[in-house]
Amino acid sequence: MHEIPTGFRSPSAQRTSEVIRRGAAANLWHAFNFAADIGKPLDTLITLNFAHTDCPPELMTARFRALIDEKFGRWWREPPAPTGLGRQGASVYVWVAENSSEQHHIHWALHLPRKRRADFMARLPSWLAKFGIIVQSDRAIHFEEIDGPRGLRKYLLKGCDRAYAAFLKIDFRPQGLIVGKRSGVSRSLQRTARERANYRGGRLRAMGLRLARSVPQPRMGLNAPSQQPGDRAGDWGG
Repeated sequence: MHEIPTGFRSPSAQRTSEVIRRGAAANLWHAFNFAADIGKPLDTLITLNFAHTDCPPELMTARFRALIDEKFGRWWREPPAPTGLGRQGASVYVWVAENSSEQHHIHWALHLPRKRRADFMARLPSWLAKFGIIVQSDRAIHFEEIDGPRGLRKYLLKGCDRAYAAFLKIDFRPQGLIVGKRSGVSRSLQRTARERANYRGGRLRAMGLRLARSVPQPRMGLNAPSQQPGDRAGDWGG
């Protein structure tokens, strides 16, 4: 029995959702652009398939968020001595929770320097266990280097608000019911950080939210496949 750290937040009173809402979707869209602008592109994709862990679906996002706050964040800021890297700035990542065909999973896209990838992957299973997510199969964690973040961005947003997906020219694909927060963006990529850096993507968000309200049905866009049990994270297409 693994004791959950005090920072863990029970999802009992959290909301549920069936899509990524428009504001959150716009935030994620611009996060990809801004990460590239600041020289830290989202070049790594981690897919955590909770069907191959012992974590109850209703606890998935709460435990994952606690892991980021209390383990990944600290590891990122203070690299182990063998890497030769000094103290790092803020971490850069986005994540999306999905539930296709009752297969709960989280896609976590982040900027991860090559020097740190091996150490990250070695530590991840123990981080998961610390927060009550016991890996039961080698299919629970999939790692992939990303060459085309724009295709990945559309894939992660396939389950966003139907009208907003149409505006972004994404083929909407339902991603099921999720308990708790459905998507997230690191503070380094959020709107406040973008405004401080004079990022000029805000016009797309405002126009998109306005136009999306007048679009009754989605247009066909990226034909990314739905995640199915055991699928590799790389099946997100171009």
